[in-house]
Amino acid sequence: DRGRYGSGCLRQLGHVRSIARKFGGACLVTSSHPDCGSLQRLSFMSDVQMTAFALIGAAGYVAPRHMKAMQAIGGDLKVAYDPNDSVGILDSHFPDAHFFTEFERFDRHVDKLRRRGEKIDYVSICSPNHLHDAHCRFALRSGADAICEKPLVLNPWNIDGLAEIERDTGRRISTILQLRLHPAIVALREKFANS
Repeated sequence: DRGRYGSGCLRQLGHVRSIARKFGGACLVTSSHPDCGSLQRLSFMSDVQMTAFALIGAAGYVAPRHMKAMQAIGGDLKVAYDPNDSVGILDSHFPDAHFFTEFERFDRHVDKLRRRGEKIDYVSICSPNHLHDAHCRFALRSGADAICEKPLVLNPWNIDGLAEIERDTGRRISTILQLRLHPAIVALREKFANS
């Protein structure tokens, strides 16, 4: 499984890109080690076909980081959703992406893409925490893998339902914590480690 697991603390995007070039594809970080931020699991995608993304929560705090990561791997954001129409950042990263403020229209568009053979590979979920569970289920049922901010669920008993949908669909959910290296989070971790 070529390059599936990274080693060491690869913190610089340039280093990640050089590894991706070495394997003839783009690289997407799908999981990180919580202590040092090292890349623990990498998915390599072919240069032949561009990776297609959908984004839920485009006006969210971490959404710009997801968009930058999509751009960094040469991905294409096909469609985005947010009930807020204040997402000018979307145009600066992916001006051709379709944008919806109503989830029903977003859902219909993702389904239309799937029926036309232009399926979404990954749905990046940056919505409020209480919606993560539902949006992960949407991604998997749409035939895409989900990249979701933590927490996946608010109630621990709901995780079994997500695991069941993963088994049924053959799709995967990858969790991330974008803010693990934010100065306030690092300071809080150090405070607890030193007490």
